[in-house]
Amino acid sequence: MDPFGGRMAENVRVCGVSLGGLTKGEADALLRDTWQDIDLSLPMKSLRLTPEESGLKLNTKELLRQAYAIGRSEEGPTELTLAPYLTLDEAAIRTVLEAAAQELSQSYIPSAYFLEGEIPDLSEESFQPEVTPLPTLVVQTGIPAYQLDVDAAWEIIRQSTAAGKFEIDLTEAAAPLEAEALDAGGILEAIAISAVDARMDLETLQPIPGSFGLGFDQRELSRKLKKAQPGEEFRISLQATAPEIMGREVYFQDELGFCQTPHGDNKQRCTNLALACQALNGVVLEPGETLSYNATLGQRTKEAGYQDAPAYSGTDLINTLGGGICQVSSTLYLCSLYAELETVERVSHGYPSSYMPVGLDATVSWGTPDLKIKNNSSLPVKIIAEDQEGFVRVWIMGTETRDYYVRMGYSGSTDRYARSYVCKYDRLTHELISREDHLFSAYLTEDVSAKGEIGSQEAYVGGVVREMPPCSPTPETLEASLNYQEPNTRG
Repeated sequence: MDPFGGRMAENVRVCGVSLGGLTKGEADALLRDTWQDIDLSLPMKSLRLTPEESGLKLNTKELLRQAYAIGRSEEGPTELTLAPYLTLDEAAIRTVLEAAAQELSQSYIPSAYFLEGEIPDLSEESFQPEVTPLPTLVVQTGIPAYQLDVDAAWEIIRQSTAAGKFEIDLTEAAAPLEAEALDAGGILEAIAISAVDARMDLETLQPIPGSFGLGFDQRELSRKLKKAQPGEEFRISLQATAPEIMGREVYFQDELGFCQTPHGDNKQRCTNLALACQALNGVVLEPGETLSYNATLGQRTKEAGYQDAPAYSGTDLINTLGGGICQVSSTLYLCSLYAELETVERVSHGYPSSYMPVGLDATVSWGTPDLKIKNNSSLPVKIIAEDQEGFVRVWIMGTETRDYYVRMGYSGSTDRYARSYVCKYDRLTHELISREDHLFSAYLTEDVSAKGEIGSQEAYVGGVVREMPPCSPTPETLEASLNYQEPNTRG
């Protein structure tokens, strides 16, 4: 009597498929259901071969006879392979593979990119950043071609089916002929339009408007290119980039004059210096317009934030509200001399200042005395002022038309008097062109003997004219200077 009851032994397997406990009929149905179609995976393509297309024939009668026999004794294998019982039509399968090889070799589509939409008028006079629609960058990743090795593919199919694997990956048999890779930087270089700064025509002294630029986030494009599959299409929004110089800033591209003066760390005095600089920062003087220092700062009051700090009252050094702002007026005065603005009103201190050579300071007090300077040129100028790193710094910005630069000479004496001189130097050769008297100053102290010159790139530090490293306004000061102020609005 059969101890297994006409069923397969429990440990019988065919290519990993368990037949244990099945009748021959049940096992036959399972085998035919498991191994029928052959699924092939190729690059960009998949194929399913039915038994009719592949010529697959499985001798289940002999396979089941062998399966039924094994496991009934302690000798012999308990796992069978399909190889002895499986046949394929090699010629038919090769025909399918050759057709696929031809299709893959013709699949090449080059990578491409283009702009979708029209490029608008980007001139600063016409372009409206928040309103004007911008084109979109369209990117299409290419599809590579492949060279399929039919012999290798057939061998993979033969070995896989013999092992009972009917879902077969043939990508190892397909060598790619890669599509051209796209480079985000190269696309940006080809597509981007650079912003153009506004500039002045130095012959006509008329502004030439600038224009906006177009570009995109290169890092975003790089990320998308890395993730994109062959044949994928995606879009990147273009962004407008504003020129650095546009609008009225076209008039203020050149440094006509710069002056910096050092100061100590008295907290109250530093507060007053900063407030005075803020009041001057961004002031625009139109051609022929005169700035009154007092009227531009306004009365120095506690409500305005000014604090008591040391300042001269006649010959006495006392704490007074707004003390120290004469250093800002003196810095502005010397800066205006470098820019060759007209001095309308200026009074020297009673005593020489520690931060300025004799004859180049300017004292102020609410009401009088005042410092008044006039824009005697045919173009507007702008004042930029800040207190940074222990220095009061003032720039006068405009359109440079001079082929020379100015240094200020000074000469004191032992009888309380000092003179200042405008010294003009050739911009290319640095040779002295002329030396002209400017203003006469009188001090209360008897000995103001001193002699020398000072220029924009120098400062009076510790009683000595010293060359200073180049410096620029902070981004915050520059940003604030774009909020143009009219002079003389506070008094």
